[in-house]
Amino acid sequence: MYHARMPAILHLVEATPGALKHAPGLLTPDEQAAFAHYTVPKRRREWLLGRLAAKQALAQLTGLQPSAVAIRKLPDGRPVFFLPEDRLPGWHLSISHSHHWAAALVAPGPAGVDLELMRVLPEGGHRFFLSERERAWLAGRPLGPHGAVILWALKEAAFKALEGALPHMRTLETEIHDGHARLRWSGGEVLAQYKEWRGFVLAIAAPAPADWLDQVQWPT
Repeated sequence: MYHARMPAILHLVEATPGALKHAPGLLTPDEQAAFAHYTVPKRRREWLLGRLAAKQALAQLTGLQPSAVAIRKLPDGRPVFFLPEDRLPGWHLSISHSHHWAAALVAPGPAGVDLELMRVLPEGGHRFFLSERERAWLAGRPLGPHGAVILWALKEAAFKALEGALPHMRTLETEIHDGHARLRWSGGEVLAQYKEWRGFVLAIAAPAPADWLDQVQWPT
């Protein structure tokens, strides 16, 4: 029996030759047909790796084989999963990928994950996703040289968690303290966490309240 008190699962997969060779055998017939439509190698790898991360996360949570998990895409691009006997009702899936890695988050409610390579984002583009207050705060370099990409990852995770309810990332006002964040907008509040990991920033988010965020086991 699966219920909301179970811990959410955050799972990452690297695009090793072994993983990429093994992953196609875990696809359902519908997934194999979807995979065949991707012809650009980079997009094929990203799509496949994201499915593998999601299937392994759900297998870890449920005890099922990864091949028993079906991942589909909604018209708006959000991933959803299907399990035998309609297990895990009310749970949500989010997927992200960056530079040969993919991350999947399975949680007992709306949630988002984002994985970004740590890098310096040009200041000229900050206005497209940061408010004036955030840009002024970031100018003091409280998060170091990669502060903008940290805020981007938090906002991207929050955007996914709100499932289309947010009109624009600039409308999210971010407050950060010790790896935790609150992102407020006119419709409510999103809670988020982030970690710097192997040259990436990894962020997870969920609409408040979301007590399960503090129970997530982060990769080492």
